[in-house]
Parts: sequence; structure tokens; C-alpha cells
Amino acid sequence: MTGLTAEEKIIKAVIRLQKEKPFWAYLMLHLNKTKMSDKMKAQMIASGITPTMAVDMKGNLYFADEFVDSLSQEELKGVIAHEVIHLAFTHLARLGQRDMKIWNVACDLVANDMLITDGFTLPKGCLNPTHDHTFKFANCEIKDIHDKSAEIIYNEFPRNPKGSKGSGKGKGGKGSGESDDELKNFDQHIFGDGSGKDGMGKGKGKKLSQAQVDRIKKNWEKKLTEAVTFAKQRGVLPAGMERRLDELLNSKVSWKEKLYKYITNQIPHDYTWCLEKNTLIRTTKGLKRIKDIQIGESVLGTKDNKTTTPTQVIDTAKRRKKLKYVIVTKKGRVLTCSGEHQILTNKGYVQACNLEINDKLKCEGKRLRK
Repeated sequence: MTGLTAEEKIIKAVIRLQKEKPFWAYLMLHLNKTKMSDKMKAQMIASGITPTMAVDMKGNLYFADEFVDSLSQEELKGVIAHEVIHLAFTHLARLGQRDMKIWNVACDLVANDMLITDGFTLPKGCLNPTHDHTFKFANCEIKDIHDKSAEIIYNEFPRNPKGSKGSGKGKGGKGSGESDDELKNFDQHIFGDGSGKDGMGKGKGKKLSQAQVDRIKKNWEKKLTEAVTFAKQRGVLPAGMERRLDELLNSKVSWKEKLYKYITNQIPHDYTWCLEKNTLIRTTKGLKRIKDIQIGESVLGTKDNKTTTPTQVIDTAKRRKKLKYVIVTKKGRVLTCSGEHQILTNKGYVQACNLEINDKLKCEGKRLRK
């Protein structure tokens, strides 16, 4: 990636991921990318920290040109995805009263295990679990990382790892470490707002109120849910995401059921695939064929089965679908769509493939019988 600035390399990586891994790319679009100033890097060096990348609770991604330039394109994709995981899964907001160093290690193990499973490449020297989801350090072995939250891993980790010795090498993804140096994070986690003059200190940042933290957590949970929807449109949901979503939402209810309910409440119109290209869609400017709708326009959807709400289009895509469903109502209205398209009925949202004769459909404020 020669000839590009560090910021241009980051933008290029995100653009590439929009096609390759839309789930991660959607989350990355919400990062505020900021080049580290010389003063900022000096503060970090004075604190014994090598300037690489850093992320704070407010979604600011700080990067050092030298670090970005040292990475291959594939490594850069992995590093950016690593940073956004800490935000999307609210790692920075879940520190509580825990030891910051051990919590950082636990969160990095969770993040890197997810990325390795999804085929990302990470730089040498990261805290990389093995492909069987195991990490070894001294006499400690963390197994089944893909099935554990950061909190569980934190509780399994030795409380005084400094100076411990082990038999492995913690670099290059071998999943083990031999000294305290091997447990250093390649990036910086800023538990607060890092944009202030003292924000790049020893990981603390400008302290945020609990109300601010709660708002940030809720906002990222919403973005995470939207990213899942975005990825499902393209049929590419990262492996292991079911387990992690269930962990984050902290519910005994099936994550699919929880996610479905959240989406229908928070995103008033249907985002799922797909409608025939000439289907008329209600917009704030009147009826338009779906193929003619552009990014930035607003379409009208139904919230809570009754309230009509405009929502801005943030992306469009096309997909070939061999199997189509043709729905015909009693009054002759026709809708052609794929089987997974959600239809609002008297029973709530139902996939087209699961509709039954005599189901009532919601259409422009009226309920019609098939």
C-alpha cells in the first residue's frame, strides 16, 4: 500500500472489507479516525507506551503513521477490526473495579479469537489464541475461549503474572507466553475520553459519568444489532457471533428471538432480502420502484405495527434469487419477494415462506386478506 497516507490506508482497508466482511465494515464506519499528534505520541512514550493504535470509549480511533505503515493490508484489516470489537462489545465500559492490565488481556483474547475464527490476519506479537481457542501463559492455560466471556477469562487468569515463566513463545499466534512482556497489548485501550489533553495517559482518559457510559453502551449495542442485520442481508454473519451476542445482551432468551424483537422495535421498516426490482416503495417523496431508490433518501415503514416512520437509506445492494414467492391478496394485490422477506401480518412479522392462506396482511394502513 505504498504511496498512500496512513489514513488513506485505513480507509482503503475498510472499503475492501465492505465486500469481504460487511459485519465488521459496518461497525468500522462508526469510528472517528484521528492521527496521533507528536504531543500525543510523546505522552504515550513518557508513560512507557509505544504509539500504535488506540481506541477510547467515545469511539475515537487514534493511529500512529509509523505503525500503520509497518502493517500489511491484511494485518491492517485485522487491527482495525480488533479495535472496533472493544467498542461494539463494550469492553471499555465493562471494566468496573477489575485490574486494568488483566482485563485488557482478557478482552484481547476474546477479540483475537473471534478475528482468527473469522479469517483475519493479526500482526506478530499479538495475544493470539491457537486455532483450538487456547492460550497458554506460564503455568496457566485458558481453554475454550470462543465459549467464554471476557469476565470468565479474567477470573481464570493468574492475579500476579509479572515475572512468571512459561515454555512457549507468545508471538506469531502460537498461543502462549513466557514473561510479563508477552502479555503486553499491541494497542492501547483508553477507559474514558481520550480526546482531552491528558487523555492519552496510562489508559484512563478523561473520566466519563455513569450516565455517559450507559448511553455509549446502549448506542454500541444498537450499532452491533444493525451490523448483524447488515451482514445477514448479504448472508455473511461471522462464526461464533451467536455466542457473543447472547453474552452481550445478557439474556436467557435465544439471541435470535432477542435480536429479532430488537430489530423490529428499533428499525421500523424491513431490511431483509429481498423484493422484486419493480416493487413500489413508499418514500417521503411518494411511491418509487425499489431499484430507483438512492442512498440518502427516506423510506416509510411501520413501527409498533401502527406508526408510520421515515428512515434514511444508508446502503443499497442487489442479489440474484432463484426461488421467488408471489403473494396475492383477496383484492388482487401482488407482491413478489424472497422467502425470507418479512411481511407484517396480524400475527406480527412473518417470513414470506411461512405465510398461510387467510393470513391478514398490513398494507398502506389497511389489513387485507390473502
